[in-house]
Amino acid sequence: MAQLLREKFFVSQNLCCSCISPHDSRLFADDLDVSKAYTEALRKAGCLTNEQCSSILAGLELVRYDWIEGLLKFSPTDKDVHTINKRRLTEIIGEVGQYLNSGCSRNEQVLTAMKLWLRKAINELLARVQRCIEAILEKAEHHLGVLMPASIDLQRAQAVQFSHWLLSYAWILREDYLRLKEQEKLLLVSPLGSGTVAGNPFHIDRVWLAKRLGFTSVTTNSLHAVADNDFMAEEFIIYSTKEFDFLTLSEPSSKSNRLESDSSSMELVRGASVQICACLTGIMMTTKNLRTSCHKDWQYDKRYCFETFDALQGALKITASALMGLKINPPQMEAKLCPEMLAADWYIENVIAFAKREFSDIIGIPLGELQNICPYIDRDIANVADFRDIVEQYDVTGGTASASVQKQINLLKEFVTNLKKD
Repeated sequence: MAQLLREKFFVSQNLCCSCISPHDSRLFADDLDVSKAYTEALRKAGCLTNEQCSSILAGLELVRYDWIEGLLKFSPTDKDVHTINKRRLTEIIGEVGQYLNSGCSRNEQVLTAMKLWLRKAINELLARVQRCIEAILEKAEHHLGVLMPASIDLQRAQAVQFSHWLLSYAWILREDYLRLKEQEKLLLVSPLGSGTVAGNPFHIDRVWLAKRLGFTSVTTNSLHAVADNDFMAEEFIIYSTKEFDFLTLSEPSSKSNRLESDSSSMELVRGASVQICACLTGIMMTTKNLRTSCHKDWQYDKRYCFETFDALQGALKITASALMGLKINPPQMEAKLCPEMLAADWYIENVIAFAKREFSDIIGIPLGELQNICPYIDRDIANVADFRDIVEQYDVTGGTASASVQKQINLLKEFVTNLKKD
């Protein structure tokens, strides 16, 4: 089935990935696999009945059939492959299709699908790199003893065996193979079940879900899982402005012992990142189109390495100093919490009852109308819970509940302790 899927889809790849469909159409099968696993997890958590789960699973396979046979029609409203799959599922099985991925954000859905695709893609690349190495070995053995001139600065310099020259590329490919292999470890960590930002509210068994999709572990912080980037400086700068006033970054001034209570320290870190990117571009352009052996161009590569080290070392020193002097403003942070955020959490918890309603419609809906949609509602939305109660409900691995956060602290403490032993 997998081979048939690959052959049929990639034959028509140019058609499927043209302007009539999103660029991520190649993820359709992986997105369907993620949706099936998450649907089973919802049933396991008691959020779906057996009948609803079976209907969704069967419908997803029919959506897969439409992709394989080229029967799927695209709509201008389709944002990505996931919205296509969900729309088509609802067309096939009706309203129960709206329950798909309840409590699951599009970010974690797409990221999980992307990791599944990358795992297969890397395996294919590894096989092709291996074949290149084998081809080099075959030719190197066959042509043992054949001599050729090795060059320096495009001038003939010394005699070497042709096999020796050819094998230099086999060693380069070997290093490429090992780098790709290292990436596999990162792709075995599942983000699924992280929620939008705070975690999953339905007590999904994330470990079971990860194993179901072939992952070996799960992410331990929901924010890191769905937004895996290194823009700490930018966020610290924003949160230290008067518009937010969430925190103060204090560090010893380079000119005196007085404290600077502003965002200047992290602005220096942000500036250092630009210098590091410039160094990367410089080394890439320096080495572009250089053949093996010696070239005078290599005289310029060291500066980029040293400049990168100096910039990175300085940025880390400033960051550590700023973090040690960090002061937060809890009253200001809590003052920015608003009823709409309670509505968001309430909506997530009741997403199955409100599957067909836009989120923005919930704010201010009269209690009577809410009860018409879901008869179990007996209080106004603003009185459903307070923020601390809501936070504590996200107690899955990687969630924002106190127990989950303490678990993260313990894991990182263990990590740091092991670093000190090394």
